[in-house]
Amino acid sequence: MRVFIGILSFNSRERTDKLVGAVRPIVSDAVDWMVEFGRDLKCIVEVFDNGSDGNEIPSSATSRSTTNLQMTGGMNALLRLARSTSPNYVWLLTNDILFEECNVNPILKLTSFLEMHRDVGIVHPALMKEPVPNFAYPWMVYREDVFHDNTIKMIDFVVPMFTKEALDVLGWEFDPRFTYGWGIDYDMCIRVREAGLKIAVDYMCLIDHLTSVTYDEGKHPDFKNRQEYYAKAMECMEKGMTEKYGKNWRRRVYE
Repeated sequence: MRVFIGILSFNSRERTDKLVGAVRPIVSDAVDWMVEFGRDLKCIVEVFDNGSDGNEIPSSATSRSTTNLQMTGGMNALLRLARSTSPNYVWLLTNDILFEECNVNPILKLTSFLEMHRDVGIVHPALMKEPVPNFAYPWMVYREDVFHDNTIKMIDFVVPMFTKEALDVLGWEFDPRFTYGWGIDYDMCIRVREAGLKIAVDYMCLIDHLTSVTYDEGKHPDFKNRQEYYAKAMECMEKGMTEKYGKNWRRRVYE
């Protein structure tokens, strides 16, 4: 089994290097566990720097762009690298997450979930909390007092794991019209579901989702703050989804 793990970084060296430092022992533990049970696991970890300033390029970067490709362009760069490795699964990570509250190995948990549920094309860990009110889908947030149906209509794009079959449906590319990342989650879930695959959250695998240091600390040259970014990203998403699915596109997302 081959798992490609892609991490996207932009002007957040410290946070990316910390995340990579957390991922490495997770990979090592997963490989050792699989060997113990007579199975082979190959994990390819790719850290793509998305055009950071010189002093913000992470020491863990394995590839980079000299210019900022925005979120969707950066994720598509990772998908091109992933496709060249012929993986069974692709796990894409933004760098604003923590694994400290995760009491299982997320690589083993998510891949085993997908192997047990062959009709699922995308699975996502549950979020420990909603970092920005009204911006994370509530069914992605873990609650001890609720028993969840794992199958859902939509996931927020934080750290989704894809099967090869789901990425074949997507053509190994997120629609570039959603420049800033907003909208790729709606679009990819519609396309994957309409191809007959399901979307799921694994509520037994937990992560902590932070807010973006790039936008909160004004490290993106195109935006002064988070609010300015949200406004532009929302405008881009509305335009792209309307062009692609019509003015009632939200109905299609949840139908």
